[in-house]
Amino acid sequence: MERKVSETYLRYYNLSAVKRMLTHGFHVPKVKVIPYRKSYFSLMEDKGEYFSVKLEVLRKCIREATMDERKLYALNSDGLTLSYTLIKALEGNKS
Repeated sequence: MERKVSETYLRYYNLSAVKRMLTHGFHVPKVKVIPYRKSYFSLMEDKGEYFSVKLEVLRKCIREATMDERKLYALNSDGLTLSYTLIKALEGNKS
């Protein structure tokens, strides 16, 4: 859904792509996903300009979100759930 809202996200990788990249010389013993709730107002205030997100584009994406997207982001009338992903990677094949 992020890629529909802002071209900035075209440069971001999903978790499986990052893990594939790290398989060349790294061992990934731990991945932690940290969800956090964000109101639409705060999202636009914090990230709108930085990510070149237009409010009307965000609203359109929310209206047109699939059921899977609605569930994944816990979309409702007030906000959505985003997440940070922390990846611990060790050089070589060590645990």
